[in-house]
Amino acid sequence: MPTFETVFGKPRFDWLADHPDAASLFQQAMIALSQGANEAVAEACDFGAFSQIVDVGGGHGQLLSEILKRHPHLSGILFDLPAGVEAARANAASFPPQTSFVAGNFFNAVPAGADVYIMKKVIHDWNDEQAVRILRNCREVMKPHGRVLIAETIIPPGNERNTIKLIDANMLVVTGGVERTESEFSALLAAAGLRLERVISTARAISVLEASRA
Repeated sequence: MPTFETVFGKPRFDWLADHPDAASLFQQAMIALSQGANEAVAEACDFGAFSQIVDVGGGHGQLLSEILKRHPHLSGILFDLPAGVEAARANAASFPPQTSFVAGNFFNAVPAGADVYIMKKVIHDWNDEQAVRILRNCREVMKPHGRVLIAETIIPPGNERNTIKLIDANMLVVTGGVERTESEFSALLAAAGLRLERVISTARAISVLEASRA
């Protein structure tokens, strides 16, 4: 059990749902930490062949907004828990017009029928079993030629010091999540019925793992 749950009595995201002020502060911190990374991911990926994208666990929607601004032919769905979607919808005027907002729980299901399902800094929050469930839910409802994109900082090989290794320990304590190597992501995807096609580098310390149906 993660230390956070031992101390506070419930998992972090459940605790945040019960403490809206703390949840708002957490979201503000995530927005600040994402400065530059959303733009880097949006610039690095080519969405020209696709028509619809779902940002799974997309929070306030900064990544989806950046992608849709650069690719106006795309329609986009921001998918998150009700509180996150409500906060984003309150600022709907700042989103590109082709944006939709859908609330739900990605452990149960995600919006069906899109070409691309993207998750930025989502999978690292969860252990392998939970992560596979999220990925499999995306695989089961995406179009046959669709793609799953995972935007994460990948642990490099070797034993050299690296900030992401410290963050890995933090994730273990707070959420029970895991930062992963490329091979670990590949195994995770395979367990969900997906195949790692390539790893896309960006201008920031974040990469995009692109997967298709196996």
